[in-house]
Amino acid sequence: MADASGRFGPYGGRYVPETLMHALEELAGVYDAARADPRFWTELDFPEAPAVREQLKDRLLTLPQSDPMVRMACERLGRADR
Repeated sequence: MADASGRFGPYGGRYVPETLMHALEELAGVYDAARADPRFWTELDFPEAPAVREQLKDRLLTLPQSDPMVRMACERLGRADR
């Protein structure tokens, strides 16, 4: 698992070509800013959101439940029992 700086242990870094590092860092900054902005979350709460969440929950059941990312998504979407 990567640490807060995106490094994998004492020797590992981000596994992307050097030419993409600037774009990746820019994307990470914009993503962090969006996550901290309440307007972003308000915009995500659109009228169809509950139906989309339900579809996503059902699709998660087709993924390997041993995957930590799948387990985390299930927990966040209310499918911790899966």
